[in-house]
Amino acid sequence: MKNSVIFILVALSVCLTACDLPLEEEIFKSNNEILNKFSVRVMVSGDCSSDENSGNLHYVDSVNEMSGAGGAAGNNTFLAGFETAWGAGDRIGIFSPQALTAPGAAPGSQNLPFTAQNSANSSHFSGKMYWGSGLHNFYAYYPYNSESALTAENSGSEVNVKVSLASNQIQNGNNSDHIGNYDFMVASPLKDITPASSLSEINANFRFHHLFSLLVFQFRSSFITGDIVSLKLTSQGMPVSLASGTTDLSQSTPATGEEYTIRAGSSPSDLSITITESSEECNISSLYTKSAKLYLVMLPGDYTSQNFTLELIVRENDGNTQTGRYTKRGIKILRGTLYTVQLNLDDFTW
Repeated sequence: MKNSVIFILVALSVCLTACDLPLEEEIFKSNNEILNKFSVRVMVSGDCSSDENSGNLHYVDSVNEMSGAGGAAGNNTFLAGFETAWGAGDRIGIFSPQALTAPGAAPGSQNLPFTAQNSANSSHFSGKMYWGSGLHNFYAYYPYNSESALTAENSGSEVNVKVSLASNQIQNGNNSDHIGNYDFMVASPLKDITPASSLSEINANFRFHHLFSLLVFQFRSSFITGDIVSLKLTSQGMPVSLASGTTDLSQSTPATGEEYTIRAGSSPSDLSITITESSEECNISSLYTKSAKLYLVMLPGDYTSQNFTLELIVRENDGNTQTGRYTKRGIKILRGTLYTVQLNLDDFTW
C-alpha cells in the first residue's frame, strides 16, 4: 500500500491528584497527517480533602485512585478539586519502530514531537508520521525533549528515554502552577495496530501515567508567623529526586500505584528535594486552612524503613529568618498519588 500519513486526534483528559494519573486520549486516524491531541501542562487548583487531626506530620488521603477517561474535546477529568489542562505549545514525543518519518523513508520514527494547538482541557496536537507496512507499535511520553531518545540503547524491544526529577523546585505563590515543570508521564504502549488505508479510520486509546507523586504541605503554628522561604525534605537512604536516569516506554504499564522501572545511577543530590517559594506571599497562620501550601513532586517508593528530615526556613514579619527542623518516619509513597502532609510547626526544633 502507499504510505499514507497517520492522523492522530487525541482527546486528552488528565488529572494530577491522588491517583494514577492516566491521560486518556482517543486517537482517530484518517488519511494524511498525524494530528495528535494531547499535551500536558499540569494545572491544579483546590486541594484534596483534609482534616485537622493532631500530629506533626499527618498524612491525609494517602491513597486516592483515579482513572481518566478519554473522549471528545471539552471533556474534563476531576479528582478532589484538581483539574488538569493543556497549554498551547505543549509537546509530547512519539516513537514507532514501523512508522516512517516521510514517504519512502526507512521504517523507524524516533521521538517525533507533537504540539498542542490550543489551551484547553482537551487540545489538538499536530505533527507528522507516516504509515509503514505490517502491524505498528506506538509509544509516547511527556514532556518532549529533543535529546530524550537514546538511539544506541533502543531496539525493536526497547524504547528508552531520559528522565529526571529536579532536586531544586521553585514555587511562585500559593498555587501549584509549577507542578507541570517537574512532571513526567508515560503512555501505555499501543501494539499491533493495523495500518490504515487512505480512506479508513482507526480508533485507538493512549493512556498516560505519571511516574512521580505529589506532596502537598499544609502548615500551622501558634507562635511562628511570616512567609515560607523554603522547605527541604531529606531521606535517610532511598532517593527522592533523580539527577538522571532512563525508562523504557515499551515496558508493561504497572499496576495502579506501583512504580515504573527506572534505570539510574546514584547521586548524593537524589537524597533530598528543596522547594523554594519565590513570591514572599506564602503566609503561615494558626490554621491549616488559612496558611499557604507548598507543592512538591517526588519519586514514589517504600520509605517505611527510614526517616524523613524536614528543614523549613521562614521569614518573619520583622524580616529575620528562622530555621526549623523535624524528623518523621517515612511511609510508602505510591506512584501517581497525592499526599496531603500537615505540619504543626510548634513541634519543630527552632
